[in-house]
Amino acid sequence: MFMKIEGIDGESQDSKHKNEIDVLAWSWGVSQSGLRHVGGGGGAGKANFQDLSFTKFIDKSTPDLMLHCASGKHIDKATLTARTNDPRLEEYLVITLKDVFVSSYRTGADDGAGRAKDHISLRYADYIQQVFTFDPAGDVTGEFEVFWNVPTNTGGGNNLVTNTAPTITAVPDQTTTEDGPAVTVNFTISDAETPAGALILGRSSAVPSLVPNENIVFGGSGTSRSATITPAPDQFGSTDIILTVSDGSMSASTSFTLDVIAGNDPPSIGSVGTQVTGQGVPLDVAVPLDDVDDDPAGLVLTATSSNQALLPDPNITIPAAGNPRVVTLNPLPGAFGEATVTLTAQDDGGLTSPPVDFLLIVNASGGGGGFDSITVNGQPGEVPIVLAENSPSGTPLGILETVPPDPGAGFSLLDDAGGRFAIESAPGASPQLVVADGSRLDFEANPDHTVIVEARNPATGAVRTEILSMQLTNVNEPPLITVPPGFGTAPPNRLWDLGGIAINDPDAGLNRILATFGVSNGQLHVRNSLLPGATITGDGTATVVITSTVANLNNLLSTFGGLTYRSDPAFSGTETVTITTDDQGHTGPGGPLTHAASSTLEIELTPFEEWRLLNFLGSELDDLSISGFSADADNDGLPNGGEYGLGTGPKDPADGPGAIEIGFVDVGGVSYPAIVFPRRISDPSLTITTELATNLLNWSSGPAFTVEDSVTPIDGDFDRPVIRSFWDVPSNATQQMRLHFSLDTP
Repeated sequence: MFMKIEGIDGESQDSKHKNEIDVLAWSWGVSQSGLRHVGGGGGAGKANFQDLSFTKFIDKSTPDLMLHCASGKHIDKATLTARTNDPRLEEYLVITLKDVFVSSYRTGADDGAGRAKDHISLRYADYIQQVFTFDPAGDVTGEFEVFWNVPTNTGGGNNLVTNTAPTITAVPDQTTTEDGPAVTVNFTISDAETPAGALILGRSSAVPSLVPNENIVFGGSGTSRSATITPAPDQFGSTDIILTVSDGSMSASTSFTLDVIAGNDPPSIGSVGTQVTGQGVPLDVAVPLDDVDDDPAGLVLTATSSNQALLPDPNITIPAAGNPRVVTLNPLPGAFGEATVTLTAQDDGGLTSPPVDFLLIVNASGGGGGFDSITVNGQPGEVPIVLAENSPSGTPLGILETVPPDPGAGFSLLDDAGGRFAIESAPGASPQLVVADGSRLDFEANPDHTVIVEARNPATGAVRTEILSMQLTNVNEPPLITVPPGFGTAPPNRLWDLGGIAINDPDAGLNRILATFGVSNGQLHVRNSLLPGATITGDGTATVVITSTVANLNNLLSTFGGLTYRSDPAFSGTETVTITTDDQGHTGPGGPLTHAASSTLEIELTPFEEWRLLNFLGSELDDLSISGFSADADNDGLPNGGEYGLGTGPKDPADGPGAIEIGFVDVGGVSYPAIVFPRRISDPSLTITTELATNLLNWSSGPAFTVEDSVTPIDGDFDRPVIRSFWDVPSNATQQMRLHFSLDTP
């Protein structure tokens, strides 16, 4: 509760009522002097308006109020505000007095230990009272005002705001099929005070994987609205759809169930590459199948050929089951050329897959208008070509020739393995196969590739196509360190997390690599529990050496507090953190490879700012494992006492943290969470502000500090400052108190 008196300041730190007077208690009343007798007669008399009286602690307003009472000096206006005692802090009553003077002032204390209190009475000419009403959600539903002029004994009242919730009609339950048509529902909205076009619609789905919220699209205008709901592809099940309408203050909703009946999805066939064989030589082709509804091994697979003279349909043999399905192609003896084979799969429900085509090339024999083979450096095409991963672009792999040799033959790639390989044909030189893009030759990603080479003599019509195999050999690749641009600014002699470092080594696998971390003006600390099986030397010194797997190293580096730094007490300035890795030769030829990186950390004594969060659960107020000094209420690896402890001189880097107490203070029979500092904290440049929340929702700013009776604020002269919550803790919820410690630059 707050009292604002024009020309007289109080000490309230509330963001909405700063420098007003904090009110502990207040009272006011009105009586009627009229008479009512038995029988006829009687009537209303003059209303007797009492002085408005309030109680407060002695503060900076005390001298002014006493002088106004003694002198009878008039005040233009005084305003009393009362608000709810819940997290929303809604203002439900405002009393405004005009043409005011202080009719009474008295002060006193209950006992020697108590803080003295003032008791003030105000007399006035005009009285205005505003009452606000709210629904359970905290929305304003009405504002009512009464006013009275005391000298003339006249007044009245108004219903200034009466807001009713909008309405929305019910929607019946809906049904559709998987991958079927969208569902459109129609509904009507209205509001007694707000035009329908100004109302706000909202929507939500209880199962977003079935119906994402963005798949609910509104249509219509005015009072007639619609919602079109489109389930996600290949999903079925049931979800509740909630439609809401709001006037900006109050809302209404309707819900209905949408059932999406499982449907039959068509099967699919994976890609099949170009196939090459010789005249009359059967060829087995593995065809991958898929069906989201059934076992793909039971699909009915059919195949047709575009060239019946080369590959008649009856010469395509397909087993009845299996996945992948191994299809046998039997070209006619003596025939050569090309045929496109079209595959189609069908499920038990009669749905068919999109057709998949692949090319079959049947080479002619040397005596039948073709070449016998294609060689690479004299080796037949079926011999794999071996090359190192990451071979430089342009690396020659072999000269291409036909058997029998034909100087008029030209070579081309029908499949270049995604641009990895090419054919170079310089004038006067034999054509050769080369690496086109060595950066894409990654052994760890795929050690095997194929290309399809065609040899053709346009003059004679001789042609031959062959598939060549490429095998990559592994080569040791260097580790790679990534670091952030900087690790921030830390106070001296305090543990600081070195987050943002990552190490990558594509071929180390489960082998252990060597990582060295070094600083010049402090010590490094490692959380050993995050490095099972590792060898660690130098923990707590300026150089830490860790031998571990890459996975465990990254687990350490990505965990808050895994690798920390503490500066020397007297150091301030720029600290450089260096990291060096050595893969110790893992894995592949080439010997050990290393990489180094560095980043910086600024060490400054002042200023510093930080948030600290403390959780209180009402049902566990006395559980020291949660609220005790050694507990870790916010699960960040730091105990309560270490997080909130401040020494006697926060600017002194040699001063360690002082123990604090997590406790509660009782105000009016209600317990409030509190942090009690057992030492004097008298640095005027240190301030602590608070924010409060329940279940991490609706953070609300509180005063810079709240002190209880004789306990002093942060910059006071006594020993035990207390910072407490200004909400009581509900028994079924968790309250958070977030403290912001700020030390200004001296």
